[in-house]
Amino acid sequence: MLELYHWEPVADSAKLLILLEEKGLEYKSHYIDVLKFEQYSEEHLQRSAMARVPVLVAEGENLDLAKITMDYLVEAYSPRMAPADPRGWYEVQAWANVLDAGLRTNVSLLGWNTVMWHTMSKAERAEFNEKYANRPVKERPAGWAEVWSDAEANEDQLENARARIAETVEKMEAAIQDTGWLVGGVYSVADMNAYALTYTLPRLTPRIVNEAKTPGMIEWLYRIGERPAVKKVLARRRDARTGDVYAPPA
Repeated sequence: MLELYHWEPVADSAKLLILLEEKGLEYKSHYIDVLKFEQYSEEHLQRSAMARVPVLVAEGENLDLAKITMDYLVEAYSPRMAPADPRGWYEVQAWANVLDAGLRTNVSLLGWNTVMWHTMSKAERAEFNEKYANRPVKERPAGWAEVWSDAEANEDQLENARARIAETVEKMEAAIQDTGWLVGGVYSVADMNAYALTYTLPRLTPRIVNEAKTPGMIEWLYRIGERPAVKKVLARRRDARTGDVYAPPA
């Protein structure tokens, strides 16, 4: 049986959970609380030397690169839920690169700094900073220390993140307005990947994603959010705060 070690249904964890559910695959779920640094436990480091989350265990192998793991699930199990022709598959990969470059770090940066960090108590912040400080320097996310320690001193950094998000959203809106989906006019892994990275944006960045500016994307988010597999995944949320953010630094 497949096993997935994951955090909340956001970002990389969400897209693998959604794909597993959409394919109807049997798998065992294991929750890794990254806010408590469980990804650095000795047990988890045996699965991923870089403390990555999520990790899919398949055929005795630990797969800890979410993008490539998504490709593996496409190829290994039916239904494919992705174009079989080379051109269509290229477009799926191209969108994955666009989304990673424009959204992954930027939405995480913005969500952590403007939502998650402010909901934590003084004790929780102190505990998080202590655990962060005790990690080897090579394991610390580049640029994050300043962001979570002093938000006001980094407004330029946050505005740059918003600008990059807006650029990517504009590209998505154009594609969705054209065919209703990102690739080939049908729901695919490209949409699952994008949804996992964007479904919080109407709340996190309402000036960027809203009915007036991005009607196609709003309707696209609704259609995907109504799918039974997606509803099942989002119902796994344990921390209510993650409904408004993408992910903490990891």
